[in-house]
Amino acid sequence: MAIGVSAGEWPAHWVRPEPGRNPFIGHPLRRYAFAWERLHAVPGMHLDVGFETGEFVCGFARSTGRPCVALDTARDWVRRLPGICPEVAVARIGPRDPLPLAAETVASATLLDVLEHVPAEVAVLREVRRILVPGGRLVVTVPADHAFSLLDPDNLKFRLPRVHRVLWSRRFGAEQYHRRFVDTSDGMVGDFSVGKREHTNYGQARLAELLGRAGFCVEEMSGANLLWRWVQCAGLLAPRRWQPAFDRVILADGRHF
Repeated sequence: MAIGVSAGEWPAHWVRPEPGRNPFIGHPLRRYAFAWERLHAVPGMHLDVGFETGEFVCGFARSTGRPCVALDTARDWVRRLPGICPEVAVARIGPRDPLPLAAETVASATLLDVLEHVPAEVAVLREVRRILVPGGRLVVTVPADHAFSLLDPDNLKFRLPRVHRVLWSRRFGAEQYHRRFVDTSDGMVGDFSVGKREHTNYGQARLAELLGRAGFCVEEMSGANLLWRWVQCAGLLAPRRWQPAFDRVILADGRHF
């Protein structure tokens, strides 16, 4: 989906960061505040893989003053981000490409809801491990496997493709549907790598195993939200003007659970 901005403009729906303060305290996506708290004081370059809109990496760069590199597979986001946040170095990578950075050059990294979109999680994690300096820190977030994971709307495209096509086309248009889910020339189906057939939900043991196989030592595991899948599904079907209300419910759910 496009964001209409001019060069250097900070979109109105993004939080304006203040130096030295966590700009994501009230953000409905709790993973942003979680990652900022654990990485803001690490000295050196930061890497964000799968930045999507760039909201996290831009807020992180502007609130910490740290040099940041952002990588994504989506051509549209890679093209737009430099005009929105010129202080972040941006590059596009293919879904199976190695990271375009030398070994041991990055002090910290984030994979915020990225692993569930790739077919080879350990390969991605090993690439991140390769470019991290000794003792470097990685924050990974993934959707949790629990009682409400069956409601995951990202799996609709795999399990009920005709229903997904009708709903998506009705909301965003048939042309956008074809561009995102039919044209796979960039190696992607929507925001999934070609070959991925599930939006994976992870248990803690499974995630720890993947990280261990890639050479990481897990220091901390946490979680947030229990009911947000119900809210997310309703929000996807509701008019866009209602989104702020859904965001407030998701934020409350994350704070309570």
